[in-house]
Amino acid sequence: MKQAIKRSRKLHRTLTQSVVLAVGLVMLGFLSACAAPPSAPEDNFYGLSPMAATTMKRSLDGVVEVERFVASGALGNRPLLYREPGSNVLRGYNSHLWLDAPPTLLQNALVSYLRSAGAARQVVTPEMRAPPIIPSWDAFCVWRPFAVRSPQAWSRSNCPCAGSAMAP
Repeated sequence: MKQAIKRSRKLHRTLTQSVVLAVGLVMLGFLSACAAPPSAPEDNFYGLSPMAATTMKRSLDGVVEVERFVASGALGNRPLLYREPGSNVLRGYNSHLWLDAPPTLLQNALVSYLRSAGAARQVVTPEMRAPPIIPSWDAFCVWRPFAVRSPQAWSRSNCPCAGSAMAP
């Protein structure tokens, strides 16, 4: 009888230990599932789609070359930037990106728009290496007072085509 009691106690102790071990493993499984890192967010890419242009009544009989825009520092990179109200700090979204650098996107959008509008016989970028049709500054002048740092630095006599009918 004593041996039966001993066997019964030993079996009870083994079953108890097994149940405790099983419950512990289940709890460990639940806790490890909670501790798993969240999945990484998917990247979202954004581009520019120029609006459809209305065809121009008059177009240039020549080549229009669209240079790449210039953006300084972080403004020329691919992450979308934002600034919180009342803050001077620019922050970038980690998973929201431009398809290409913004200066390139703007250049391509402008080229597309000018081509669809029929603004010129040919609209190109410098990378296309199209030969210029304009033979000299005497035939065409672009007046850009916005590029001048001070009003005193600009005068009409500084224009390369000063004295011609194209001068501003």
